[in-house]
Amino acid sequence: MNTRVQLLIIGGGCAGLSLASKIAQSSTPLKSLVIEPRVCYQDDRTWCFWKGQGSGHDYLPLTEWTTLELAQGRSRVLANFAEQPYQMLRSTDFYTEKVDAISQSEDVELRLGTTALSSRRIDGGLWLTETSEGGIVSDFVIDTRPAQSVSSTPPVLWQAFVGYELESQTDSFDPSTAQLMKFLETGSKEIEFLYVLPTTRRRALVELTVISPDRPSFEDLAQRLERQLKEKFGDQRPNVIRREQGAIPMGIDDALGFARSSEPSDSSYVHVGVAAGSARPSSGYTFCRIQRWATACANSLQAGGKPIGPLADTSLVKFMDSVFLKVLRRHPQLAPELFMGMFRKVPSRRLLRFLGDSPTLMDAMFLVAALPKLPFLREVIRPTKETSRMSSEATCLP
Repeated sequence: MNTRVQLLIIGGGCAGLSLASKIAQSSTPLKSLVIEPRVCYQDDRTWCFWKGQGSGHDYLPLTEWTTLELAQGRSRVLANFAEQPYQMLRSTDFYTEKVDAISQSEDVELRLGTTALSSRRIDGGLWLTETSEGGIVSDFVIDTRPAQSVSSTPPVLWQAFVGYELESQTDSFDPSTAQLMKFLETGSKEIEFLYVLPTTRRRALVELTVISPDRPSFEDLAQRLERQLKEKFGDQRPNVIRREQGAIPMGIDDALGFARSSEPSDSSYVHVGVAAGSARPSSGYTFCRIQRWATACANSLQAGGKPIGPLADTSLVKFMDSVFLKVLRRHPQLAPELFMGMFRKVPSRRLLRFLGDSPTLMDAMFLVAALPKLPFLREVIRPTKETSRMSSEATCLP
């Protein structure tokens, strides 16, 4: 016999749990069900953001840094963010808080160990989703699975990373400073850098990140990270406590021909998540954007409306991100100069408004003044036809 609910959320990750907990904590929760293939939650990732960007999780344990470093060779930028520190949230704290909120609701259920197989329209305008544990009939479906949002047109760039949480036997890290980007010499079309978040003098999350038109494999990234650790620590390599990894499409949207799903376009079936456009195209930051979406979507449903997809950026943000990504793709060797120039020359409040999706026109002018003019001007005036051809040449690996 099929389960009957008003709302089915496919995927109990960041987006799915954020929305479900919002609904569970509302005064009139919808009859909702979250299905998730994993049978238990583990400490499998971290989310970072600047304080005041709307994470909504200031009450959970957060590690924070007021000083951020960007470096290439002997060149170094130290940026101070005393007013809005850079914060890190562990997935275990997030999962625990969300699962607990959902468990206290009689109308919202989280069903682990359940995999969605297919969804189709049935009589009455409802959806029937077949799962590994039986059928689910719902008025609405919100699908957060990354595999279900594969683009027929490749993104402008991929941002892929593999990270280890390390524990050293000696004092090896400076917990007062987060290394946002340590650029590595690649001599290729890739942008490669280390991302180091030290929590103590002996413990840190160290990630190797690559921004490239072609998506590298996680195995390749892990090998590169191992080489960097060998170079830094030699035979005194720290112990690996855990590993995390991910791949974020940068610059995917409907204007580029993004096919969000093989399902018919229908406002009662919505795709959300990193692969569906929830990540900021120019940076890959996602967490705060998903929190804002979860609030807006829950409010829409509570008001008797339909679910909504990822929130749209302003025209200014779209334009700035589009040009910035095209410059990075065509001139990857400029990446250190671009990022270090932004953090060196743009006032922190203006920079954070840009990174936080809400820049003013004056913020944009400060950003433009901090960057080399010629590459950006060329991308602004470059014919659209050539830009489209450049995007279609990218290779999208599984």
